[in-house]
Amino acid sequence: MGRMRRGRIAGLVLGLVVLALAGAIAYLRFDKEHVFFDVRGEYGRAATLDAWSSSQSKTRLIRLRNRDGEVVTDAFLRRPLQLDPTYRIVVIYAGAKTRDRILTLVPEQADLVLVSVQYPYRSPETPGEYLRWPGAIRAAAFRTVAGGMLALDFLRADEGLDLRRVTVVGVSVGVPFATMHGALDERVPTVMLIHGGGDLAAQVRATHEPRWLAVPAGMLASVLFYSFEPLRYVDRIAPRRLVMVAARGETMLPAGTVEALYAKAREPKKLIWTESDHVRSRDTDVVAQIIEQIDRYLASGGSVP
Repeated sequence: MGRMRRGRIAGLVLGLVVLALAGAIAYLRFDKEHVFFDVRGEYGRAATLDAWSSSQSKTRLIRLRNRDGEVVTDAFLRRPLQLDPTYRIVVIYAGAKTRDRILTLVPEQADLVLVSVQYPYRSPETPGEYLRWPGAIRAAAFRTVAGGMLALDFLRADEGLDLRRVTVVGVSVGVPFATMHGALDERVPTVMLIHGGGDLAAQVRATHEPRWLAVPAGMLASVLFYSFEPLRYVDRIAPRRLVMVAARGETMLPAGTVEALYAKAREPKKLIWTESDHVRSRDTDVVAQIIEQIDRYLASGGSVP
């Protein structure tokens, strides 16, 4: 009897665990679009955390808060000292570790205002932080996009800039954030996605180390990152413009993920192929090609040859 009772208890516990997991998965796959706007709230203020100048530009690290006083995220703003009347604004989402390096990768120009939205996340270090990791990484993703939308509020309200001149750029792991921002914020006239694709779970499976954990990591990603899947958003950028830049020598993205994202997008859209590998901040030649593509697009006034 004792063994049978223990078996029933074990079965009950296992059933409860499975039920809890199923409930959690169902909850995470609900539409969470409203969370981006809840986190954004209404624009409150931007505090300057640091500032420095060169002979051409002034750069500030700003902290963006909503009207409730909540810190959403930080962003770097580089504005020319003498702003050309034909200026363009680039709001860029780059890698989590790029931080202020983007300021050296993108050359200073009199006609370019650069905003680099930061990803408010740090890797877990303690056991408690590892347990909270799934929620922390999702919260950081929501705050990144919400912060990008607040950055546009800041540019208009505090800097007096024309948002019709904005191009939102996503590079590599920044592609999902730029896609979501462009889809959710109708003030964005143009989105550029550079070396990124759809199907985040496939991307995780292809790049995860150690390799023996790649499949379960992809399964976890399909649940945790469902709310941030670019394929769910990219078609909503239309009727505004979408430009994608892809690398023929791509080694980071699984085959077909770029084409899948482009196929899901609606017109007007343009796909440009470069003869390079996946962009990394240390690969100066590839970065130079990417900057050239952005410059060519901005100089053309929005038309891509």
